[in-house]
Amino acid sequence: MERTVASSSGKRIILILRRWWKLFAVTFLATVAGTVIFTFSATPLYLPQAIIEIRPETTLISSDLDSQQMAGSTYMWRNYYRTQKSILHSHRLLERTIKELPVAIRKGFEAQPNPVSAFAAGVDIEEARASFILKVGYIHSDPATAAIIVNTLVSVYMEEANRQVREMKSSAEKTLSEEAIPDIERRLAAADKAMMEFQAKTGYIDPEDHYEALLTSRNEFHSRLTAIRLEQAKTRAEYDSLSVYSAEGISGLFHPGFHKTQSLEGLGRERVRVTERLAEQKKILKEKHPTIIQLRSELEAIEEKIFEAVKGTLAALQTSLRTAEKEEEQLVVRLEQLDKELTVAGNNRVTYRRMATDLGAARSLYLEYLKKHGESTATAGTGLASIRVVDVARIPRKPYKPNIPLNLVAGVLLGFFLGFTAVLVANRLENRILSPEELEAFTGLNVLAVIPRLAEGKAAGERPVMMDRESNLVEFEAFRSLRTEVVSRLEKGEGGRMISVLSPVPGDGKTTVVANLAAALAMQDRRVLVFDSDIRRPQLCSLFAPGDGPALDEFLAGTAEWKQAVRSTSVTGIDVVGMKRGTDSAAELVGSPRYEEAITRSRAEYDYIIIDSPPVLSAAEATIIGGIADGSILVVRQESTDMGAARAALKKLKGMNINILGAVFNFASAQAGGYGYYVDYYSYGAKKSR
Repeated sequence: MERTVASSSGKRIILILRRWWKLFAVTFLATVAGTVIFTFSATPLYLPQAIIEIRPETTLISSDLDSQQMAGSTYMWRNYYRTQKSILHSHRLLERTIKELPVAIRKGFEAQPNPVSAFAAGVDIEEARASFILKVGYIHSDPATAAIIVNTLVSVYMEEANRQVREMKSSAEKTLSEEAIPDIERRLAAADKAMMEFQAKTGYIDPEDHYEALLTSRNEFHSRLTAIRLEQAKTRAEYDSLSVYSAEGISGLFHPGFHKTQSLEGLGRERVRVTERLAEQKKILKEKHPTIIQLRSELEAIEEKIFEAVKGTLAALQTSLRTAEKEEEQLVVRLEQLDKELTVAGNNRVTYRRMATDLGAARSLYLEYLKKHGESTATAGTGLASIRVVDVARIPRKPYKPNIPLNLVAGVLLGFFLGFTAVLVANRLENRILSPEELEAFTGLNVLAVIPRLAEGKAAGERPVMMDRESNLVEFEAFRSLRTEVVSRLEKGEGGRMISVLSPVPGDGKTTVVANLAAALAMQDRRVLVFDSDIRRPQLCSLFAPGDGPALDEFLAGTAEWKQAVRSTSVTGIDVVGMKRGTDSAAELVGSPRYEEAITRSRAEYDYIIIDSPPVLSAAEATIIGGIADGSILVVRQESTDMGAARAALKKLKGMNINILGAVFNFASAQAGGYGYYVDYYSYGAKKSR
């Protein structure tokens, strides 16, 4: 598919070039000739060049690819590079250069109305990419003069640049020693004095250490306060547990806090032992038995000891609680004092840091300016180190302009471009179809026949021409060929074969094709109906069967029968039906039931029905008629039908899925390109007739 499209496009280009080859040749040759004349008549110009290196003062290489310092240095150097380039074009430098030139050369510029502008017109500054190089040149017809001018310009530029640098360094050294450094010294002394006064006021050389010491003390006191509060909680828990024993008596022995006190744990176990023994003896002895009495006495003694021990323990715990509470109060007070001291120390630390930063910045700035002052003093008498002349200008051997090989190649390329442009413009302005090859290439349709310019048509003018058996055999042969193509493309089936003959616009000769195709079909003893459906401009009735009588008008109106509307003609085998007068309601009539009935009856009664349809782009009913037919033929006229009109008509027909059998190239001259057999035969027949 892609190969077919490419082949079709190539064929179109060849056809366009074949049509307009003279225009292309004239345009191409004129362009090349103009280029040659211009090249060899132009005055040779020479361009000697001096090479200047403008490099940065510091290296642009950095290990840190994202370094902002490197990016800033690169930006500043680019600005410096552009500045030096602008200086070479400055009015002051060019004016000084003219004064430094030899007398003979200087007078040539001074004779101009504006010497500096005349001099600047020849200055050429070329920037070498990705380097620190500037090429300074001058365009002139004399190579020696141009070299002198370039070297003088570079010399004046270097002298001016060095002078400005020396003045700038001297000015900088003076400014540093008289203004900048004394001012920075005053700032440094003020910062140092402020630091000393602050240290004397606070009483600490380094507030950072004082703040850290206070913070450590506060942390220690806070830890001790936490421990005291934990100890208080533990003591209060023991006190509460023993207070329960004192209040509850014997039942308090089973309280967990009782057994947590070491002094009472032994007495508790002893009491349990005596109580268990007393319970055992009661089972075997009476209440007044000496053993029972003794055990009761022991139990009472143990309980008395327990009460005494609990009392003493509670007193000790109370003392411990009072001591812990007093220490807690003291710690809280001390922590509050430390918090206040820390606040003051924190503020002092911030102030100290700020003052230390100011002092450090002032000291660094002072040292940096001292360094710059030393450098400025050391280099005050030196020139510009970042600019140097790499190579001076030499007398060139070859001219800079014109470049003969380049101009000739450019002329040829421009000639091709302008030639093709002229061809495209001419083809756009004059887009009529001139040959069958163009018709096939630009529409994609097969050319069924090439119809020559009929001899009878010269006298008929715009009226359709009807040929008969007595007509020129050579001319009629084209219609026989068309008949063969149409019959072969429409296989015989049930009913008559209906053929619609169309044209993009009026005047393409479709009616003549209809009439003569019908005559060619009738020669094979076929029944042919010529159906004039060009309802707006009917012509076939007057051509085949002039006279009065019912016609298609009356049949569509319902006032006549079909057989009355169909007329016999003088040509054997051909009948004709059509309108007597044109009407603007053609689209409505073609879509009416009576028209459909006419089509149906035509198919039943005739072998072939040739429909003369209206122009596709002028009448809406053309596509309706094309859809009814079994196949359609598109007629185009040589040197009359526009290519755009033909393609638009074809697009419209294909959009309605109309079966297009092919195209007829009508009104062809003998010089139509010798397309195929028909034109050759036509030309041969014409010679033979002589």
